[in-house]
Amino acid sequence: MGDFEPKLKHERDQLLRQRAQIDRRLEKIAELLQEYKSQPELRLVSPMSVAHAVREACKKMKDGITRQRVIAFLREAHPTEDFKDASVATAILNLTRGDEPALFLARKGEGRQAAVYSTETDQLFKLSEKQWDVLFSPEVTHGTGGWQSMFKALQKSTRGERGGASIIVSPELRARIQHYINRYGTGGWQSKLKAVLGEHLPHLFRN
Repeated sequence: MGDFEPKLKHERDQLLRQRAQIDRRLEKIAELLQEYKSQPELRLVSPMSVAHAVREACKKMKDGITRQRVIAFLREAHPTEDFKDASVATAILNLTRGDEPALFLARKGEGRQAAVYSTETDQLFKLSEKQWDVLFSPEVTHGTGGWQSMFKALQKSTRGERGGASIIVSPELRARIQHYINRYGTGGWQSKLKAVLGEHLPHLFRN
């Protein structure tokens, strides 16, 4: 057989060494997988799952969506996951793109003011006579201030007359309403606003 037999033995020995290395590597992988399963805090969120988590969070939030609010929502809903600010910001931006975006810009971010998004564009609601009466009661626009300004904006958004009126609430107005509710809590102004829109936009009035 000449040199043929030594060559075969050499090749066999190489393959055996490679198999031993592969076996050791497989054992190490099995150990890492077991450690990963037993310690959820080691798990990282992939870009795909971040996008999905952000989309689901935005669906639940509906209005007043900001990067920080989404991050806070996700960290409360998934405390063992690692959500990075940059990844969440990218996912939000991606949801505003395409022919059928999932998010719409409600207020542009400027300076220290964060951009605000909504899952819906302008929304049209019918106003009952009672809702109309509250919206157009003289006291809600008496004086100057943020609340009076908001009620004036809502009045301008109505169509028709008492008994057959409707109101168009833009994403910007919804973001403004939610900001005021979250900032000032409950009170007379909030009660009047809830009497007008609480039936149509209940999520805006949950503190």
